[in-house]
Amino acid sequence: MLYDLPEIQGHESLEAPSVVVVEHIGGEEDPPEGTVCLLTPNAIDVLSHLAVRARTMGILLATCFDADALEAVRQFAGQRVQASCKSGALVVERAADVKNGSVHQGPKSGTAANQKAKVVQVARLAASKELWVSEEELSGCVAAGAKSRNLIALRKALPNWIKLPRSAVVPHGVLERVLAAPENAAPAACHADLVKKLASAAPEDAEPILAELRDTVQALRLPSELSSALQKAVELHGGIAGCTEWWRALTGVWASTWGSRAFHACRRAGIQPSAIAMSVLVQRLVQAEYSFVVHTRHPTGDQSYLYAEVVLGLGEVLVGNFPGRALAFTAPRDGSGPPCVTALPSKSVALAASGLIFRSDSNTEDLEDFAGAGLFDSIPVSKTTSQVLEYQGERLVHDVTFQTKLLKGISELAMAVEIAAGGSPQDIEGCYAEGEFYVVQTRPQA
Repeated sequence: MLYDLPEIQGHESLEAPSVVVVEHIGGEEDPPEGTVCLLTPNAIDVLSHLAVRARTMGILLATCFDADALEAVRQFAGQRVQASCKSGALVVERAADVKNGSVHQGPKSGTAANQKAKVVQVARLAASKELWVSEEELSGCVAAGAKSRNLIALRKALPNWIKLPRSAVVPHGVLERVLAAPENAAPAACHADLVKKLASAAPEDAEPILAELRDTVQALRLPSELSSALQKAVELHGGIAGCTEWWRALTGVWASTWGSRAFHACRRAGIQPSAIAMSVLVQRLVQAEYSFVVHTRHPTGDQSYLYAEVVLGLGEVLVGNFPGRALAFTAPRDGSGPPCVTALPSKSVALAASGLIFRSDSNTEDLEDFAGAGLFDSIPVSKTTSQVLEYQGERLVHDVTFQTKLLKGISELAMAVEIAAGGSPQDIEGCYAEGEFYVVQTRPQA
């Protein structure tokens, strides 16, 4: 099958287990149901959200830079093929005839389709009466997601040299109060009607309704009875006095509850939209020189090594799979040897922003056996800027002493986080700025 993945996300369900060839991958999409193998000419960061979700869904994701080899696979369109790894390479070939001269049909549904039958258990969050929960009060908050709770637990358990940006939460229940405000009577009625309409719509007809739901949430007005309290809380947390750009970021995160990617991923896992409770984590945005993602157990399953990827600037370039590759390295988990670089960086841009960032913190993220990474949005209050990169003279590449120090620090941070999290493998996002290492978030490794 030949596709452009961003265009078909959630709109295509394959009738049989399929090898899907895509011309373009943006990095945040989900493969269509029935995909068992996804091939692309695009470079894929191993720790991007797309790659993590593919592994969780049991989909083989591979990059082919050889145009002739990829064209040979395209010629199998509509035919039965088998894909297998042989001597470290992926081989796609026409399926051999088996019993009675017929072609083996394989399972009646692909790995992704099988995922649909596995219902993921979601903990219900009680709606909070608070508008804003400070970091000091978060440990007792039952209306916040695992992302914020994990960070609070980490701050108490990590060594002092590992920093965490200061956090607060707009808890689950605040959106409902905004919808109930007199200023939002009309959009609230529209929102309720659209939710009912979505519940009875076929999956392939959902996108226009989802888009209208997102627009409705983002158009909500800041109620006068909540305005001063929220504005004051944002300013005390580091926001600019009098600035209401944070409202755009907050409603944007709420609106991502109705994102296409999130809707279809949750539907496959048996999670109803009514079960999603969206709290919002508010953090000081570290002006990162370098950002990284670490899996404390190597994605290949090697129990002796961790695996990490590093980019210049903010981490969205990595998790969003921007064009090019991140610097990749492995390191012994026990620290018995130096980090080993396996890929040099080639990302064309670095992103930068400052101020506050509003991050999704729903009850449907960081769950066992559910590929929830990146399903909902994180939105900085200030405008994100981009810089075209030139690696000539870049110390991450050319200063071996600095490179070793940075990668060793990331490795030590990763193992400290795993220990602080109780010893289970962790998927960690962090950054380095002005000589300090930061953890931005951690979740159980998929």
